[in-house]
Amino acid sequence: MLAILTRLSVLTLARIGGAGAVLLATLVIARGFGADATAAYALAVSASGVLAVLMLAGFQAFAQILTAEYAARGQDGLLRGLVRAGLRNLLVACVPVGAGALLVLGMPDAVPGLSAGALRTQVVLAVCLIAPGVALTLFNGAVLTGLQRPGEAQIADSLGRPVLILSFVALLALAAPGASTGWILAGLAVAVWSAALVQGFFLCRALRARPAPAESDSRRWWAMAPPWLTIALIWEYVIELHLLLASLIAAPAEIALLHVCFRFRVLAGFGVRSIYSVFQPKILAAQAREDRAVARHLIGLTNGLSVGYALAAFAGLWLVGPFFLSLFGPEFAGGLPLLLVLCGTFLLRAVFGPALSVLSGAGRQREIVAILVLSLPLSAGLMFTLYPAFGIVAAGIAYTASTGFAAGAMWWTARRRLGIDCAVWGAWAG
Repeated sequence: MLAILTRLSVLTLARIGGAGAVLLATLVIARGFGADATAAYALAVSASGVLAVLMLAGFQAFAQILTAEYAARGQDGLLRGLVRAGLRNLLVACVPVGAGALLVLGMPDAVPGLSAGALRTQVVLAVCLIAPGVALTLFNGAVLTGLQRPGEAQIADSLGRPVLILSFVALLALAAPGASTGWILAGLAVAVWSAALVQGFFLCRALRARPAPAESDSRRWWAMAPPWLTIALIWEYVIELHLLLASLIAAPAEIALLHVCFRFRVLAGFGVRSIYSVFQPKILAAQAREDRAVARHLIGLTNGLSVGYALAAFAGLWLVGPFFLSLFGPEFAGGLPLLLVLCGTFLLRAVFGPALSVLSGAGRQREIVAILVLSLPLSAGLMFTLYPAFGIVAAGIAYTASTGFAAGAMWWTARRRLGIDCAVWGAWAG
């Protein structure tokens, strides 16, 4: 148990350190290269992440589950076949990605969140180069995690890539403060592919220990792909989707502010994730034993700690947020309302508890997909409707409202369909 907790602590610290490095890299870009460069960087990162999920067709979302199953059963042929299928999806998807890039380049006024001219071309080309590397990292990381190699799965991507990005932009700001944004995007591409290659080496080494001819179970894989693709895209990449949606109506300076506030929100949310990672396995074990009293107690304890942390983090950001935002430049100094609205999401998620995991573990992917599909148009509608009155804060309102709706709907579904109340009041539910 001590070894497990130590490994968990190391991985959590690595993720926090990586998130901090990303925030510092954003600070360097904002101070050294301006809001337009920050917006371009933010959109390249967001578009690459979303595109990577689409290129894999959702295979990275269930690769961890199936890899663990195949490894436990000694089905090394199916494991190799799954890896081959995921990589084949990635290669095939490069063709429509290239065609889409040409289409976007032919519509130069399609994205108000980017300045016109060479910068827009640089971002589109960078996304085409970076997205396959991100996709490779997502898929290889999922397989390595399923093989119970979490360190090899996460360290290169969660810590190595952010540190490389930070180092590159810091050196660039010192050596060539007037450099083109294209150099920043080139450094991002190098960092992404460096992490992908290191991770790929780890995966190849792990697969060599499991020699077997590749086998296929494509019918099962493609049956799982659509719901898992939707879940991964709308739930795990909800920040990136909102930033891309905002780029359709907002100016570059507003996109830059939204990206910075999202970075603070991600960093502050690690506390809730750490609490879940410790207590959630215990809750699931109690439910498997049908010990409802222990499960309710653990749910109440978990969510009580999560809400307490979320309130403390919210209050802390309220107090120190103006100072930290001002470090990024005068364009960011007035971003506290947006930051506080965005950080309301981890408070809402803490209140409703880990309903997504409960539903996924029970095989209720269809209900999850239905909820998430409803949340996206709700968010887009709120953003476009409220933007004239609230500016970029409308993006924060839309993000918080849609994620709050999804969390609440999943809690209600888990309680109604499974009889599991995983909200903060679950400990006192009958």
